[in-house]
Amino acid sequence: MNKITSWVLSLSAVACVCFCGCGRPGTSEIGGESSAEEGSGTLEGVAELSPQEAKDLLASEEAVTVLDVRTAEEYVQGHIPGAVNVDVRDPGFDAAIDELDRSEPFLLHCGSGNRSKIAVEKLKEAGFTRIYHLTEGLKGWREAGNPVSAEVEEVEEEAP
Repeated sequence: MNKITSWVLSLSAVACVCFCGCGRPGTSEIGGESSAEEGSGTLEGVAELSPQEAKDLLASEEAVTVLDVRTAEEYVQGHIPGAVNVDVRDPGFDAAIDELDRSEPFLLHCGSGNRSKIAVEKLKEAGFTRIYHLTEGLKGWREAGNPVSAEVEEVEEEAP
């Protein structure tokens, strides 16, 4: 059994334990096997998570880095607390992800799930092995009532 097959089987087992009963049927895909209907747009080899599944993952004891792949302008308007902003459309995206530890787990998201699919593919091509994808993006995250942080510029008041 090669390392990739072994890793996929291990991840599948962990995912079954972690997510069994947590999500809606057909929303998760682990190791390329999906219970979703054909044409659902799943990404092979990537754990696709609903907002609740992503929240559960982030609440688990495992340290997961959240990558927000939207623009800096979108990021400051609101983001998942603790997320790191790396714009997938920025020419420096590939160099930025090259600095990351490929063995660490990453949860990727954008606004609705489209740009993050591109980012997921780029991470897979770069050799990352532990990728989670928030399929509904920040929009779904917010609609589920999950917390969102916003960076607000602090303006110092002048002394009277």
